[in-house]
Amino acid sequence: MAALNPGKKGAVRERAGRARLITRLAIELFLLAVMITAACAWTAIALVDDTFRRQVRDDLRGLIDGGEAAVGRQRDQVVQSVDNLVEYLQSEPGLLERFFLGQPDLRAEGVRLMNMFQLSFLEIRDEEGIVLTSGHDPARIRVPGADLGEIPVDRSVLRRVRVNEEAATLIFDRFDLQIGPRMLVVVGGKELDRPFLERIAGKDAAVLIEIGEGGEFETTASSNAESLPPGDLRQRLAEPGNTPARVTVSGGDSWLIDFRQVGDDDPESDLWLVVAVNLARMEELRRQLTEAFLLLGIGVGLISAVAGVWIARRTARPVRDLIAAFDAIASGEADYSFRTRAHDEMQELVNSFSHLHRALDDQRRRAMATERVAAWREVARHVAHEVKNPLAPIRLTVENLLRVRSQAPEKFDSMFDEGMRTILEEVQQLSRMVAEFAEFARLPLPNHRPEDLESLIDRVVELYASEPGVTIRKRIEPELPRVELDADQVSRALKNVLGNAIDATRDAQPGESGSPEVEIRAAINDGMAQIVVADNGPGFSQEAKRRLFEPYFTTKEHGTGLGMALTYRIIIEHGGVIFAENGPEGGARVIVRLPLEAPPTHVTHDGEEAYG
Repeated sequence: MAALNPGKKGAVRERAGRARLITRLAIELFLLAVMITAACAWTAIALVDDTFRRQVRDDLRGLIDGGEAAVGRQRDQVVQSVDNLVEYLQSEPGLLERFFLGQPDLRAEGVRLMNMFQLSFLEIRDEEGIVLTSGHDPARIRVPGADLGEIPVDRSVLRRVRVNEEAATLIFDRFDLQIGPRMLVVVGGKELDRPFLERIAGKDAAVLIEIGEGGEFETTASSNAESLPPGDLRQRLAEPGNTPARVTVSGGDSWLIDFRQVGDDDPESDLWLVVAVNLARMEELRRQLTEAFLLLGIGVGLISAVAGVWIARRTARPVRDLIAAFDAIASGEADYSFRTRAHDEMQELVNSFSHLHRALDDQRRRAMATERVAAWREVARHVAHEVKNPLAPIRLTVENLLRVRSQAPEKFDSMFDEGMRTILEEVQQLSRMVAEFAEFARLPLPNHRPEDLESLIDRVVELYASEPGVTIRKRIEPELPRVELDADQVSRALKNVLGNAIDATRDAQPGESGSPEVEIRAAINDGMAQIVVADNGPGFSQEAKRRLFEPYFTTKEHGTGLGMALTYRIIIEHGGVIFAENGPEGGARVIVRLPLEAPPTHVTHDGEEAYG
């Protein structure tokens, strides 16, 4: 049979292997890049998020501290403005006289003095509390000024009052100016209005909240704080220890708020400063970072995939060389040479494999030659021994006949017949030994054809069905597939195995393992046809199990030792395996495994075809 050339099959395998390598390496590098980018993104976003949260809390703390400080500065400015106004009045006796006389043109003086000293509220009253002039509301002249409540002397307070019919939060300061028996009460103030809160909050939010005696809730807010829900703020103020707190508005934005009571030195005031930082910036930054890292991951992944394709193509070249080498070696090209390429690590691997292959091939050639010489020496020794055994009685018989013929001719005829029988028996033994040796040496390669394994086993069993005293059982798996094999050779191998098993049951001691019994089983195991021949004989000795398939090893008195060696050769040349073992419950068993399809052939170094 001609050797199989890898040819188109090898080229297809080469292209398929290269495509798989390129695809796998590109996908792996893409996934690796994406995972690394995702890990970096998660770490970066977590760090930025943590940093931003700390920054937000720091900003919030700075806002509340700055707001409280701004209220304090506003207090100082009010006190300073009122003191300056009193000094001014003391330096203007004519103006004081007009106030004491209650002249009607004081309406304009209140507006002038309020603007002059940069106040949002100004009232000058007499000792009875009647308003003499009002800068913020000139119409209040000659009306009582008790609606502001009790304002302490020389101490600023925060109050929420109505100025020109609108509610406003102001810081008030009072000064009682005593001139002789007469007294003027000067009350000045500045409003904590929206511009003031926007100066505190900047791009964030600030709210002033006044809680009245009945729980009324009035606010002054910066423009950025208009979306903050008053209900949530009221709820947070009821839990002053739970700050800073997160508040979500109807639009979906989240705010981090903190608050602090201001004007706590005024028992008539319950005024709170609330500051808030919009967390939308943090959410937007997180979204932008996520999108950036997503694009970065995809970009890096694609670049890595392209790099993987490039690397795989470079790597695939020596891999293709290796695949070609495997195909060539499998087809019998022991002297296959690799194509020379650029020198790199993969090429060194290819060259090392080539060197190793040639070295192993040389060693295999030498080992085969040595084994062949040793085998022929053993064959020659065994043949010489087997030939020598029958030659000795033949020589003795001939010598006896010659001696009788010369010394006692009358006895020659009677001894001649007996001597010839002896010579013929020994010659037959020589002929049988030579025939078996020739059969072992001339065994042809298997001629594979699809065969029904069950039918083949039935034919072998029928030959031994009439053996007296031995029961042969079969266990064949139903619907066995057809197996490509040489029916004559496999049948000969199974005959040898089954015959040895029957002989082994007869060698058992009486009553040692019950009545002689042999079982033959066939099934599909791991994609191969498996045949098991088991007996209930004495089992294999250690030496027999080790040397069972060696040529000329036998435990039979008249065996040649070639039967199981011939069986081994048949099974191996079918691409199968055969081994012997002792059964777990005693006895021996021989297991034969054959491929379902015929194996490829290759040419040996002797120029012969062989399988495997």
